[in-house]
Amino acid sequence: MDSRMPPRWGVAFLVAVLVLATSMASAGPSLWNPQFADTIRVALSAIGAHDNVDPQTARGVTNWRHVMEAYETLTAFPDGATEPQPFLAESFRRLEGGRVWEFKLRRGIKFTTGNEVTADAVRYSIDRNMAIGLGAIFPLEGLYDRTEVVDRYTVRFHLQKSSLAWPYIVANPVIVGLIDPTFVESNGGSRRGQLNAYVSTHTAGTGPFILDEIRANQRVTFKRNPDYWRGWTSPRLERVIIQIVPEEATRLLLLERGDVDIAEVSPIALPGLKDRIRAQSLPLRVIERDGQGKALSSLGLMWINMGQKVLPTSDPSVRRGLAHSFNYELFLKTVMNGYARRMRGIIPTGSSCHIADAPVYDFDLNKAKAAFAEASPDAQRSIREGGLILRYQTNYVLQREGALMWQADLQKIGVTLRLEEVDAATWLRFTRTPPGAPLLEARWTGSYPDAEYFMHPYRTGYWPPAGFGSSYAGNADTDALIEAARTAGTMETRCNLYRRIVTHFHNDAAMVQVAELDGAINPFNVQATWVRGWVHNPATTAPSVYYPMSKIGPR
Repeated sequence: MDSRMPPRWGVAFLVAVLVLATSMASAGPSLWNPQFADTIRVALSAIGAHDNVDPQTARGVTNWRHVMEAYETLTAFPDGATEPQPFLAESFRRLEGGRVWEFKLRRGIKFTTGNEVTADAVRYSIDRNMAIGLGAIFPLEGLYDRTEVVDRYTVRFHLQKSSLAWPYIVANPVIVGLIDPTFVESNGGSRRGQLNAYVSTHTAGTGPFILDEIRANQRVTFKRNPDYWRGWTSPRLERVIIQIVPEEATRLLLLERGDVDIAEVSPIALPGLKDRIRAQSLPLRVIERDGQGKALSSLGLMWINMGQKVLPTSDPSVRRGLAHSFNYELFLKTVMNGYARRMRGIIPTGSSCHIADAPVYDFDLNKAKAAFAEASPDAQRSIREGGLILRYQTNYVLQREGALMWQADLQKIGVTLRLEEVDAATWLRFTRTPPGAPLLEARWTGSYPDAEYFMHPYRTGYWPPAGFGSSYAGNADTDALIEAARTAGTMETRCNLYRRIVTHFHNDAAMVQVAELDGAINPFNVQATWVRGWVHNPATTAPSVYYPMSKIGPR
C-alpha cells in the first residue's frame, strides 16, 4: 500500500481472515483432543523475547511470564489482589519507618532440587541479582542496601531510604525470585554482566512447574512439579506447551481447529473472531469479564516517545503539535475496537496514585498546525526536508492502521509522516542507542500495581543505553521529584508528588499518550470452552498462570 494513501481499515486483516476461512474449510476442525487432556497448549505472539527463565537475568514481560511458572516470591498478588499478600513469606512487617522490612518464611517449602527454602537463599537470590547487573534491578538501584539473615527463616531487608513500596517490589519474580543457591553454584555460578546459559534454560525454584524445554523464541514447555508446596487437586495439568506464533492468522487457525487451547488475539482480530464463534458455534470464548462480571483491569500503557535529543522533536512546539494531531478517540474505536481507553498520565488505572483527572491533549488539527508554526526554523527545516519518521511494529502500539490514520491527519496540515515498519530487534536498537529517534512506539506493563514502577522509564538514569528511555525527557528536577515520591512517608505525600510529575511530563509533551489497554487484551484472552480455572491478574507478578487451570472434555 502506498503510504501516502489514506487508511483503509482492516484490509490486511480481511485478507488474513479469508485465507484462514479457506484453510479451515479444506482441513476441517479437530477440536477436543483427548491426547492432550492434561496439557494446556498456548499460542503467543512474538512480541518480546522468549529465551530466558533465569529470575536474575531475564528481561521483558514475556520472559517474566515464564519465570513466574517456576520461581516464586515472598509476596504476591493472588486472585487479582491489588495489595501485596504474603506468599513464600508467612508474614512481613515494616520497621524504622520503612527503612527496614522483616519477612518470616513459611517453613518446609523446598526447591525442586529438594533443598529447603531458607533465609540464606533469600539473601543469595537478591544479592545475585545485584551482582550480575543484567536483570530488572532498576527498582532496587539507589534503594536496596543489604539483607540480614536473622535466623534460618527470618530476613531483614535494610534499605538506603524508607520505602512504602518494598512489599510490592519483592513480589516481582525477577527481583526476588527465589532460586536454589546450590543449583546455581554447581552449574557455573554467576559473573558480573554475563548470562549463565545453563541457569537460563533450566530451573530450580519453588513453583508449580519445572522447565522441560526452551527453544528460543519458538517453544517453551513446562512439566508439573509433583512436590509443589501448595499441593494439587484433580483434575490437574501435567504439562504446559507454549508456542511462539508471530502470524495472527496462524494463531487463529490453530485456535479454531482446536490445536491450541489458548491464544493471544489482537483487538483488530477479536470482533471477527467473535462473529465466527457465534456463526459456527465454535467451542471458544473471548475472556472480557471476570467471574463476578466485572470488566478486566489492565496495567498496560501504550505511547509514542518523542525524542528530545534529535530534530525535529527536540523542539517542544513540534511535540505539542504531534500531541494535538493524533485522533485518540478514532484510534480507540476503529483500531483498538473499543479494547482500550484513553491514557491519562503515566500511572494507569488500578495502580496506587492513579490520577483520574490527569491533563491530556485533545485532537485538534488547528491547534496542531498553530504549534508547528511556532517551531524553530531548524525544526521546521527538518520537517520540510526529511519529514518525520515513525518506526512501528506489527501489532505493537499503533499497528499499520493507526500509523496510516496519523499520517493522513498530519498530511491535512502539511506535515509529512514517513512510515517504517520494523522488527523487534530494530526497534530495540533505536530505543537503546543514543540519541534515539524522533518517534518510537513504547509499551509498559506493570509488574506490580504501584506508581513507582511506572516512574522508572522517566528517570534520566534509565535512559539508553541502560534502559528503554522516555524520549530523553526529564531533568534533575523530575529526578528529584521521583526520588522524593519513592521515599515519602505517607501515601498522600507520594500521590501529591506523582501528580506534580505527571503534570510536568504533560506540559513538556514528552510523549503522545495513546491508550491504556483494556484487560481483555492479554496473552490469554481467547480460550477453548474446555479450559477451566484461569484467573486474570493485571500484575505480571501474580503467582503461576497455569497452576489453577485444568481441562474438562466432553463426557
